[in-house]
Amino acid sequence: MMPMNIELSELGRHEAWLRLSAIMKAGDSHQRLERKLTSELIRNWREAYYDVLRELFRQIPYELSSDAIDIITQRLAEALGQSFGSSQGVRNELRKYITSAYQSGKSEFALKLDLNLSDIRAIDVLTKHNCYWLGEHYGKHIGPKIAELTQEALSDGLGRDELARELRDSLGGKVGGYQYWDVVSSAALVRSRSFGCISGMVEAGIAEYEILAMGDERMCPICGELNGQTFSVADTQKVIDRTLDITDPEEFKEAMPWHTEPPAGVSKDKLVADGMSIPPFHGRCRCVLVMAVS
Repeated sequence: MMPMNIELSELGRHEAWLRLSAIMKAGDSHQRLERKLTSELIRNWREAYYDVLRELFRQIPYELSSDAIDIITQRLAEALGQSFGSSQGVRNELRKYITSAYQSGKSEFALKLDLNLSDIRAIDVLTKHNCYWLGEHYGKHIGPKIAELTQEALSDGLGRDELARELRDSLGGKVGGYQYWDVVSSAALVRSRSFGCISGMVEAGIAEYEILAMGDERMCPICGELNGQTFSVADTQKVIDRTLDITDPEEFKEAMPWHTEPPAGVSKDKLVADGMSIPPFHGRCRCVLVMAVS
């Protein structure tokens, strides 16, 4: 009996080491992708932002009036809203990194990495919806700040040059800064990698998978609750397929929303239905998918 116990113990340690090694390898690779995408998004944003500001303040009158607020916010909205998210340069960069993340996830399980029509469709949808969220960056994070700054400029009697500097200094680095784009990049790539993982598992004939959190001091209660839970590959693939059929961006987000409370006591069926069977579960989520071991 003793040799058998030792053998099982060694096998257990070996399996744990392999799984930990896979998690760390995937995490390191993904972090590099996220940093690269974040840098590209920031570069594109700042270039577009400064170009629009220069052109805008060449066109408006030297002395600001109450109409200037509407002019500035409308022109910036046109240039940095949906037009930014759907610009060819940004779209190409986003698709490149989403494809890399998707391929990375699929390659962990598929015997032969070959993107089929379903994979290409998934990449197309992920690119499209993430482009929308990039465009929404203006309306949700920039619009109110622009209105505030221009109103202050009017109250203080500033001219267009002073306002231009205020907008450049306040919005160029803070509102459109690294932290925001880092979260955007992480969410886009983690979801893409997760979709790829499920696709690879389907092709490999894997029936169930397990969610693994990093398990360190940064692990949040949500990931801690989901850590170790197993789900049906087929059930999650159905959820993904339904999600990919959604055309409205807001409905897409609702299908796989982020959560603020750990799903303690929630049934597995409801977790799947609520999009809680596949990462990301929140901003900067680091959970990964592995094949379930019975």
